[in-house]
Amino acid sequence: AGEMKSKRFLCLLLVLLMVFSLTPSETRAETTVYFTAVNDQLLPDLSDETMPFWSGGRLYIPSTVITGTDLGLFYSRSRDKSTAVVYRQGSALTFNFRQYSGPAIVRSDVVFLPLDLLTQFFSLDYSYTRVTYGYLVRVKSDTVVLSDAKFIDAAAMSMEQRYNEYMKTH
Repeated sequence: AGEMKSKRFLCLLLVLLMVFSLTPSETRAETTVYFTAVNDQLLPDLSDETMPFWSGGRLYIPSTVITGTDLGLFYSRSRDKSTAVVYRQGSALTFNFRQYSGPAIVRSDVVFLPLDLLTQFFSLDYSYTRVTYGYLVRVKSDTVVLSDAKFIDAAAMSMEQRYNEYMKTH
């Protein structure tokens, strides 16, 4: 009986080892970093709370991309948090969070908006480019100056710095 017990213990140990050896590689695959830029400005905040993500084949960006940037758009969320509006003179796009199929997603109280819908509605442009440390999501209005290639060159040092700071917290 003692031999059975030690065999069972060994099996359990092996299973545990396998489980633990799987987790690091999985989390490593998960930390794909998405940098966000608006026109010629790399946004300073690189954190899990505000990082763009893919969901259902759509790329979502945080509403923070709209505020404090030169896209010429404004963002507002209702006091009861049931709706959010992105607007500029003459046009507004409303997101209702009570409709669960709605196109906006709320994650830890940050509102994420579908990039394709935003860019179509406000006739903006965006690019999604593989860069050294992940991907760069760049939202562009007609005031954009630099091409993507030039912008990526110019922002390379900042991206490296932000990436290293981000990895420190992981």
